[in-house]
Amino acid sequence: ADDCDDSDPNSNTMATDADCDGVLAVDDCDDNDPNSNTVATDGDCDGILPADDCDDNDPMSPSIEDDGDCDGHLIYVSGPIDQDTTWIRSLDPYYIVGDTHLQSDITLTIEPGVEVVYTGAYKIEVEGTLLAGGTSTDPIHFSSSTPGTSSGATMLLFKGAALDDSQLDHAVMEDAAYAIKIGEETEHAQGGKNTGTLTATNLVVDNADINTDGYQTGAALVLEDAELNDLLIKGNYPRSEHISIHTSTITNSEINSDSYNEGIGIYDSTVDGSTFSIGCCGANFEIVRTEVNGSSFSDYNDSYSVRF
Repeated sequence: ADDCDDSDPNSNTMATDADCDGVLAVDDCDDNDPNSNTVATDGDCDGILPADDCDDNDPMSPSIEDDGDCDGHLIYVSGPIDQDTTWIRSLDPYYIVGDTHLQSDITLTIEPGVEVVYTGAYKIEVEGTLLAGGTSTDPIHFSSSTPGTSSGATMLLFKGAALDDSQLDHAVMEDAAYAIKIGEETEHAQGGKNTGTLTATNLVVDNADINTDGYQTGAALVLEDAELNDLLIKGNYPRSEHISIHTSTITNSEINSDSYNEGIGIYDSTVDGSTFSIGCCGANFEIVRTEVNGSSFSDYNDSYSVRF
């Protein structure tokens, strides 16, 4: 079936015109349709037909994870980012293949529409400045290499950063352990303290938690105009940063102000089918001008504050 390649009826070559459509392309094992001119599906002729099969220009390679848009660009990211860098739409997707560290005093700019794909339980640790500004028509997309299955990644871990300097706007974040994590400390293992407030706007977050985990930093996380689905929003024990959520929707999620957490505020929002849980000793909820439907509240101590 794949012998229209080079006018040699005895040839076993199958990389040129495998589907006999007259198009002579390296990636011509496209879709088992001999009349099709499509050339982007089974680029390496391995019989696997995923959308990201223009992998490494090797027609016999079974690899399917590299060049998802068949543009010839294979971008792998891991290790330190030690100079100002821009991730541009024309070169995406950017595959996170190891822990990545945006160093202090360095700026990473991510253009609208860029896809950032995590191939495993890796993190982008932000100590410098992140400028990730999508648009309503071209959001930045942070995702798992296996759609619908968590990569286990910590997509953005802010640690030792001046949060006021960073921007996160119009982004989709899905299928990870954490979408956003502020800090990574305990009472007895402190370091990498953040300052200021990260204000993230116009996010859609699915199946990826939002977490504060610093210790007495005075920093804060603010979410505005977000859609938060199937996740855990948590201020960790002890004394982790305050979380404020404004004009947002929260669905099928858990909201937890753990013991000694600086609290979680929800304002002008809607919460559906979710659970609220609260610890002791300063843990608190402030829920103002917010509609709460089909949701439950529970506590695991008797010293806390809930204000409606």
